[in-house]
Amino acid sequence: LDSLLQEISIMEELKQLLHDYMTSVPGVLGIILSDKEGIPIIRCKLDECPDSAMKTQFISAHCTAAEQANKLGMGTNETIMAVYKNFQVLHMNHAGVVISVIATADAVLNEVKSTAEKLKPLVQDISLAVIDPV
Repeated sequence: LDSLLQEISIMEELKQLLHDYMTSVPGVLGIILSDKEGIPIIRCKLDECPDSAMKTQFISAHCTAAEQANKLGMGTNETIMAVYKNFQVLHMNHAGVVISVIATADAVLNEVKSTAEKLKPLVQDISLAVIDPV
C-alpha cells in the first residue's frame, strides 16, 4: 500500500510539473508522454485542450506517421509537426518516449518545440521505466 501511495504521489508531482511547463508557454494546451506505440504514460491538459487530441487513437496515429517517415531514406525522424485549423501538435521522440505537445494554431512553433526540449531530462528518467521495467 505504501509503494502504491508513493507511485500516486510521484504521478501527481509529474502532472504538476507538466502543468507548470504548459502554463509557462503561451498557447500550449496539453502535454502527453507516451510510448512509441502511442500508449499514454501520463497526460496533462488545460480545459481548452480538445478532448480528441488527448485520445490514444489520435496520438498513436501520429506515432505511426512518424514511424513511416523514418522509411523515407532521410534518416531518423526525431520530430513531427501537424497543423490543423484550430490547433497544432508536435511529437518528439526521445529515448523511446514520445513527447506530444498540443497548442493553439497561433502558438509560436519554436516556443512549443522548446517546451518539448525542456522535458527531455525528465523523459530520460521515465524511459528507463518504460523500456526496461523492473
